[in-house]
Amino acid sequence: MANNLTAKVISVDGSTAKVQVTNISRHRLYHKKLVEKKKYIVDNQMGNLSSGDIVTIEPIRPKSKRKRFRINKLINKNDSEI
Repeated sequence: MANNLTAKVISVDGSTAKVQVTNISRHRLYHKKLVEKKKYIVDNQMGNLSSGDIVTIEPIRPKSKRKRFRINKLINKNDSEI
């Protein structure tokens, strides 16, 4: 699909994960960086995710009230576990 997004995993709970997508743009007049963050509830069928991982997500038909994306692939694994 066309709307693949790159996101950072915030939390994982079974087959569901919460991810955060960050979009950086510049203000038209003042040229200041604007950081927009949006959180999504996604379907986690990979099972091997942890907080801090970088993933790509893609839209799917709704699986529940708030779950409208699924994890497409893992880009970067977070190795620093606390």
